Amino acid sequence: MRIHIWIDKDDVTELAKGTSKIEEFWYRKPSFPVKKHKDTVMVSITPGQFQLLLDNQEVDDTQDDILMDQGFGD
Repeated sequence: MRIHIWIDKDDVTELAKGTSKIEEFWYRKPSFPVKKHKDTVMVSITPGQFQLLLDNQEVDDTQDDILMDQGFGD
C-alpha cells in the first residue's frame, strides 16, 4: 500500500534522502493565494514514511489554548 500526499517541490530531495524533515504536506492538491504561491508535487510514500512525517510534526498546545479561549468568547 502507498499513501499519496502533496509536498513542496523543494522538499522532494529531503524525502529522497530518507529524512523526515518535511514540515508541510497536504492530503489534497493545495491552492494558495497568488502572492504565496508554492510549487507542489504529489508523491507516493510508504505507511512507515507517512508515520515518520506525522511523528515529527510539532504540536503547539499553547496556541491551541489561546484559540480555544477566543472561540468561546471568555
